[in-house]
Amino acid sequence: MNNPTAPINWQVVATSQDTGGSSAADHWHIYAHGFHWISFSANNAKDGYLLKLDRDFRRIALFTVVQNSTLPTNDMFMVAEPEGVTVGYLLPNFGHRLYRFDVNGALRGTVQIGGGSFIHSNGASAMLTQSGFLVLAPETLNPFATSGFKKLQFDLSWRPITAAFVLNEDGKQYAMPSGVLLSTGYLVVNTRLREGVSLRGAPPTSTGGGEAQRLPPDDGSIVRFTTAPDGSVSARQTIAPSGANRPHTVLIGDLMITSWDGPAPGGRTSYLRIDRITY
Repeated sequence: MNNPTAPINWQVVATSQDTGGSSAADHWHIYAHGFHWISFSANNAKDGYLLKLDRDFRRIALFTVVQNSTLPTNDMFMVAEPEGVTVGYLLPNFGHRLYRFDVNGALRGTVQIGGGSFIHSNGASAMLTQSGFLVLAPETLNPFATSGFKKLQFDLSWRPITAAFVLNEDGKQYAMPSGVLLSTGYLVVNTRLREGVSLRGAPPTSTGGGEAQRLPPDDGSIVRFTTAPDGSVSARQTIAPSGANRPHTVLIGDLMITSWDGPAPGGRTSYLRIDRITY
């Protein structure tokens, strides 16, 4: 953080030799239990893998989550658990199927979340809280359709507790929400926003979008919302005005780190923003 323009040293931790020749695609990273964990998709979103690295990114093991899955493995989320990590894959028109691994990479079991008031789409994120798990999830990833996003609360066994919209505005598409829960009970969420999309209940203005096939453009602005413990929105800030996608958020001490990808001269690049939280 003290030298943000220093050259980056890249280290290869997995290749197509690990996936039967397929390139790695969508991925998710967390640091938990003293290890780096990276879940990634391959084989046209039919396979899913879980990579375990030590603190210095030396590879310890690669675990297969699924192969030739009928569920899409792209746009997954991953979250730390008290006894391991969990990878979530989309269950279309319901929610997610969760694969729960212990710290040694053994599968502890699977569980399905969603349905009813808890129904949600992919492009979600999750965080471990003192009492269970908090999932932030959109209604749809279709970039042409209205989509609010929800805050879904579960206990430590992933039993559903409460479900509520954080934001739900007709003609706006909120997706890919990612946030942190502060010790004060305030929730800070970064989400991608597209405006001028189809109104709720109307056909999308472009065909070919949807969960399985998204056509460009699917980018938008990155907007940060802060919600009070009672669920009301107390602050709103645009941190990337246009052309951005895939915000991710983590809290380390009093530093909130947000990353996303967006336009840059000659193409696209990744951005990293660091904010200090004061109480």
